[in-house]
Amino acid sequence: MSDVSYAENEFDEAPAILIFSDSISDENAARDAVDVIGGRIAFCGAIGDISARLKRQVAMAAILIDITRDHGHVLDRALDQLDALARHEGVAIIVSAPIALIDTVSARLGEGDAIILCDPDPNDRVAALSLVLSEKVMMFADVTTEIDSQRLRRLADEVSRIARALSLISSNSIATGMSGQVNDVQLAFKAEPMALEFAPDVPSAPDIRRLIRLRRQRDNFFDAALFADPAWDMLLDLMAARIEQDRVAVSSLCIAASVPPTTALRWIKAMTDHGLFERHADPDDGRRIFIRLSEAAAAAMGRYFTAAKKSGGWVI
Repeated sequence: MSDVSYAENEFDEAPAILIFSDSISDENAARDAVDVIGGRIAFCGAIGDISARLKRQVAMAAILIDITRDHGHVLDRALDQLDALARHEGVAIIVSAPIALIDTVSARLGEGDAIILCDPDPNDRVAALSLVLSEKVMMFADVTTEIDSQRLRRLADEVSRIARALSLISSNSIATGMSGQVNDVQLAFKAEPMALEFAPDVPSAPDIRRLIRLRRQRDNFFDAALFADPAWDMLLDLMAARIEQDRVAVSSLCIAASVPPTTALRWIKAMTDHGLFERHADPDDGRRIFIRLSEAAAAAMGRYFTAAKKSGGWVI
């Protein structure tokens, strides 16, 4: 793996992209994605090269990192550097990792603007690159890239819709942006911790788990994509965990979302940005964080269940 050079006139305006991976197959997949969006590979290297290379690199549009195994403190240090680049210098960071490493990656990148992909296919990489470079790359290689990019943008719009619906249920409104983009949320109050002894009309944790199982049973009779609703599935799972006083890791919440992990990660990020989810560090493991409902979201869920029961039953 080494520096890659091209004829100056051929890629003069193409965005410079760095690739780091720990396998040849992942490097090739990243190269293919860059080629599809018309980018220029400025450097290819191993995971252990990240820290040294970032000190030398003057300008870059995006960094693609494909991780297949845990590199311990080397990976932690690299992720911290990448997080700083995304936050303070606007460099687009796209990290691909298996589900076994999602907690580690999310603990360091989950609060920033980095895009995290889980076991991505070629379209996932191309869609992510297209999204982050949309202002710089004017032409895409094929229509599927545009479709995937539009799908990612619709995700933010859908989360905004769900957040607004929840805010109407709750008497404690959540401030949201109206631009169609997912914005940071500023709560207009500081809620007191919500008691776990909910009103009688609110289901118990086992009841909520039963509702979740009933939702999954529909997949035996219909295409699962017909009823994919990761936001609601995660809200139900976190509500049950709150009642049980249990903690939910990012990887576990991805499973509860019942959609591909990459899609679940986008929803977790969007719901966190919207003030519905909160991140909390694991005091026993600095490489893991837990997700829980915000006080406003928990209050809205409680009111929803009460209203639904009064209307004739809980809706799954």
